[in-house]
Amino acid sequence: MFMKQMKFLLVALMTVLMGMSVTSCMNGDDNTIYTGPAFAKCTNYFPATFELANGQKLVVNELSMPNLNIGEIYFFYYQFDTAQQPGNSQTLDVTLYAGSTPTSISAKSTEGPEKAADYNEATAPLYTFNSDTSTQPGILFDQYLVIPIMYWVKVESTDEKQKEELNKHSFILTYDFDELASGSTELVLNLNHVIKDGSEETVTRDKYTSTYKAYNLSSVIYAFKQATGVEPTKIKVNAKTNSSKNSLDGAANSTWSETLKNKLNYKELFNIAMKLISSPAKAWEEISMEEDRRKVFMAFVYPMIGLCGLSVFIGSLLTNGWGGPQSFQIAMTNCCAVAVALFGGYFLAAYAINEMGVRMFGMPANAPLTQQFAGYALVVPFLLQIVTGLLPDFRIIAWLFQFYIVYVVWEGAPILMQVEEKKYD
Repeated sequence: MFMKQMKFLLVALMTVLMGMSVTSCMNGDDNTIYTGPAFAKCTNYFPATFELANGQKLVVNELSMPNLNIGEIYFFYYQFDTAQQPGNSQTLDVTLYAGSTPTSISAKSTEGPEKAADYNEATAPLYTFNSDTSTQPGILFDQYLVIPIMYWVKVESTDEKQKEELNKHSFILTYDFDELASGSTELVLNLNHVIKDGSEETVTRDKYTSTYKAYNLSSVIYAFKQATGVEPTKIKVNAKTNSSKNSLDGAANSTWSETLKNKLNYKELFNIAMKLISSPAKAWEEISMEEDRRKVFMAFVYPMIGLCGLSVFIGSLLTNGWGGPQSFQIAMTNCCAVAVALFGGYFLAAYAINEMGVRMFGMPANAPLTQQFAGYALVVPFLLQIVTGLLPDFRIIAWLFQFYIVYVVWEGAPILMQVEEKKYD
């Protein structure tokens, strides 16, 4: 029983890609049955309904499981007939494959993520982690970290004893933010394998098995933001591994990392724009602590250009009316013209600043830094374009406010660009 389960999970580890889309089907000429694995969140238990990462829902009509926990992550195999249901349907009626039962892989409340301490420090290694023989971890629903875990166990003679053995193993995800610098963007976590044996018990574990764990990262991301002032853009997980024996002696340090998807946060976008206008020096101090200079693209410049284009589009429709395709064509033309002008102007300004820094101030060429500086410095033109796009009559007033960009740049140059006043004799 145990070896069968171990082989089943090993096959899953070797064949399942964490980020795969289960909506793609391979239909043969005669076989229209699709079989696939699912890492899915339970959204209902009657009928049993699960949501995949792409938003697709799997409804298992044959299954009524009141012990399902809504919101937890489950793993199972399912199948359906592609001749009766398109694979890209928003909702699929599926059956469980070969007696597969949805198994919760959500980490227990005692498994974190939590602050590192003596009691949750690793007492045993993993067999392997993020290696060529195991599936890599992955982010699910932009909230859960799903980790495939292979670890050393003792093979017992009965299912009951085997269950007792497996229950001794915990996989605790920990963090330590005590020495985390303000503005840091990398979230570092440690996966600790903790075994709770009796005080006088000596157990030999010379076989390995596997499982999955899904950790809800909401609380740790909130704690990270409280400590640094920003959300993480990269996550790294460390673990002790030993594929020779179940001992920390000689264990290696294994690491997995991934860049998180940039989520557009309009609240933060508005906050940084207002800070640059009301208190430029303070805003530039915060910007200078950003480790990823290219964050300005997705976090500020591109959203701002999009908002400028949208305002011009809406303003043009309000001015020329909504009737007929001509007004829509004019609005689209004006929108694209503004977007292209701002896009080109931004990169031209960044290039000019970089060249000026090299030739006039003897600074080393640093394109990412000048792109960051130019992007945030354009806050004044961006905001004025949004206003005049919706209210063209304010264009004259906007021209006067354009000069405020001089003050924003003056405050930012010494802080971000490290430009010092040059004295002449």
